Amino acid sequence: MKRFTQKLSWMSLAILIGIALLNTGCEKNGASPQLEKLNLSAQSRSGLSGSWEVYQSLKSVNDINGIMSGNVIDDDQDIGLMTSAAQMESELSKMKKNVVELAQSDYVQNTMGDSLIIFIDYTDPISGISVRKALYYDPATGKARYYEAIYQFPPQIQIEYDSTEIRADLNFTLEDTTDDKLLSVYQLTNFKPGFFVEEKEGKAIVTDYGPNNEVTGATLHNEVLYGMQTQLEKLTQDFEINPDESGSIAQRLDYRDNTFAQVTVNLNDDYTGDFSEIWRDGTTANGTFDRVEDDNHGAFEKTINFASGVLQKLEQAADITINPTDSTQTIMLSENRYFTNGKVDSCRLNIDEFYEDNLLKTSLELWKNDGSSAELLVTHYPEFDEVEGYFITSEGYYILIAATFYSDGSGDMTLKVYESELAYLNGDPPLLIIIIHFNPDGSGTGRLTENGEEYQIRIAPNGTITVVDDQGRTQNVAGY
Repeated sequence: MKRFTQKLSWMSLAILIGIALLNTGCEKNGASPQLEKLNLSAQSRSGLSGSWEVYQSLKSVNDINGIMSGNVIDDDQDIGLMTSAAQMESELSKMKKNVVELAQSDYVQNTMGDSLIIFIDYTDPISGISVRKALYYDPATGKARYYEAIYQFPPQIQIEYDSTEIRADLNFTLEDTTDDKLLSVYQLTNFKPGFFVEEKEGKAIVTDYGPNNEVTGATLHNEVLYGMQTQLEKLTQDFEINPDESGSIAQRLDYRDNTFAQVTVNLNDDYTGDFSEIWRDGTTANGTFDRVEDDNHGAFEKTINFASGVLQKLEQAADITINPTDSTQTIMLSENRYFTNGKVDSCRLNIDEFYEDNLLKTSLELWKNDGSSAELLVTHYPEFDEVEGYFITSEGYYILIAATFYSDGSGDMTLKVYESELAYLNGDPPLLIIIIHFNPDGSGTGRLTENGEEYQIRIAPNGTITVVDDQGRTQNVAGY
């Protein structure tokens, strides 16, 4: 299945950084009524809202780009889910290597029916890894089952048991692997107690083949059970891959508080598609996309209807053009936000991607109808992205931004709010500083320092930001 280039994901992330920052200048009622609450300054509320929106927008756009690329979830947690035909082919290659070695060994015997023709159980004296390998072959059908299980790992490895079963049609030629056809792959992994994942299971069945018996169509099913120390309880995925590049993806995340998040993607054979989402709080989203593979041009549209909060609806539309010489991109994006009080806010963004010192970078310029503007630069490293830039509000506040975002969706952000750009250029100290660590689900903790006072910050996944002073007084600020 063809995909968007991975760089588009981070390009898109950069887009919504700017959108999120611009939204801090929107007119909105940021504070929720409290029996006893603080009286935070306007610049504090603006900075807090911006901090959460930046992160949440990054995560949201990453999810959107995953949908457009046909990759609903990246295996950021390194737990090895089967999500593509290429991974299935890799498993078959491993089997072929072992079948050739086993077929040429002295263990092969003439058999009748589906019989075990080889069995090996050994422990590597250096690594301490214990492995069992078995090959079953039926000469009447020409089909084989290859089984490999690792049941003992070094102490530093968090896996307790890992097994793979591969079924294949060998076309009655045990020693000749050139005509083998993969039929299915089954994987089961159990992790050690205390690890954040308890078990993962994957099943893949081949449905279509190319002229050289390569896999061109398949159905895949993944399940992951998580440890009690995490909010996430279970991940379920179903993929349908067709030879004409069409297919579907369905994913569901179940949490221990009985909430769930769900996304469904339909891929058409002309590189277009549609998707729908249900978020944990009941928010729904749907949209369409056009991938870039066929003509170096792509687009997406998305509408989000929020279940609660000050934001009622969000509409996004983007136009993407790829430079085929180096795969860099230019993106134009517009967004409309509809608030529950009837107000509407919009912005325009221009994004350009380029290479500098062999590093991919993304520059972002954006303008808003209230006069606010921003400039951001994203530098892409293999393991993380660094974001730096500024945002000038319609009131003239100058917000300096520095952030690092990681592949698992977490991030660290620092915002410094100045009275104006001139105050920043003159070397004046900032009015306040906000430091926040975001978790992958959008929650987070941090602190705000203003006028010598320090406040603790708690961020809920729905965007509610709670600020607490040393006397226990609180004030809630809406992220959107």
